[in-house]
Amino acid sequence: MKEKKVNSKEKKLSVEERLSLIKKNSVEIISEDDLKDILKKKKKISVYCGYEPNGPMHLGHFVTITKLMDLEKAGIEIIILLADVHALLNRKGSKEEIQKEVENWRKTIKAIGLKAKVVLGSDFEFNEDYQMDVMALAQNSTIQRGLRSMQEIARDVDNATISQLWYPLMQVADIKHLGVDIALGGLEQRKVHMIGKDLAKILNYNFVALHTPLITSLKGPDTFTSSDGTILNPRDSFSFDSGFSVKLIRIVDDKIAELEIDKELKKIKKGETIQLSKNENLHCLDLDKNKITLQIITFTKQKMSKSIPGSGISVIDSYDEIKKTINGAYCPEGIIDDNPLLQIMKLIIFPRFEKIEIKRPEKFGGNLSFANYFELEKIYSEKKLHPMDLKSASIEYLEKIIKPIREKWK
Repeated sequence: MKEKKVNSKEKKLSVEERLSLIKKNSVEIISEDDLKDILKKKKKISVYCGYEPNGPMHLGHFVTITKLMDLEKAGIEIIILLADVHALLNRKGSKEEIQKEVENWRKTIKAIGLKAKVVLGSDFEFNEDYQMDVMALAQNSTIQRGLRSMQEIARDVDNATISQLWYPLMQVADIKHLGVDIALGGLEQRKVHMIGKDLAKILNYNFVALHTPLITSLKGPDTFTSSDGTILNPRDSFSFDSGFSVKLIRIVDDKIAELEIDKELKKIKKGETIQLSKNENLHCLDLDKNKITLQIITFTKQKMSKSIPGSGISVIDSYDEIKKTINGAYCPEGIIDDNPLLQIMKLIIFPRFEKIEIKRPEKFGGNLSFANYFELEKIYSEKKLHPMDLKSASIEYLEKIIKPIREKWK
């Protein structure tokens, strides 16, 4: 389990070597030609990534944190924006609650050991020049585009407030007023970044957008709960007394929206399916005077969110909490797509270790060693590695990563 060492006195990297580090585990660069031009012409290059200080940092955030480490190795200055004003606009807590989280995030970033300049949004976002830029963007952006840009970011976007439409415009203005060359974010930030790219002339500022993949919820790509709080996965079924009013609680990212279905149930018959929305169907398995049994069929992918129990892992979780969450995680045998355990291996674990060892009893094939993620993926896709063995290895390596952070944080 030898961890990779960072040599601060490494030889100067070429443009292609720096580009390779930047592209590693990235899904999109807008545009790569612009990035190459910056690497060739500028001596000092900076990147920023913004985080809403809302609850503890989790493994979903750790994807961009890992990418920032790659960028640091590429000789790029790192700026982390703790977006306290954005968190307030996005209804993530009161001013006092968010301020408390700001301090917790500062402690976490320090514990990780990332060499970054940490900036608080409220330190510059109330300046007149900044707000004039936000207003100029607002004059040239439609409400529909603002809503689309917040679909994967906002809490309860179906009932979005005007503050949440102000949010993406401020995020674009942040890029200019931080003076960075690169804006880093998960793929859910793409629509916000494209507002900035398309309105570069209005803002009189351009930048490169760099996007990383999202980690699927550890509960699986689809997550629902029944009205009694039971977490349901695709095609689960549940029963309840037919005399009661029924609600499903749909969890999408960090938002919780109640889905009232009792009116529709009055019309449903055994064997029928109700289309609740574009991605949601409800199938009636059984029905009598006293009880109804329903099955959820949904096609909506969910990303990791620590606010949903069992969905994510905080970087300050205990070993026992990590073990419990990983052992209960969605990890279908032989399946690569939307498998959160493989995503964690690729995006978080492999970048930190020279090789990965998976321990198994001899009767199950003995130990395995992997020099890179793609070797692991191949073996797993061929069903030569059992999900429980993958989970056991993930637990041990995540503990190696998280334990020092947890100890320093305390």
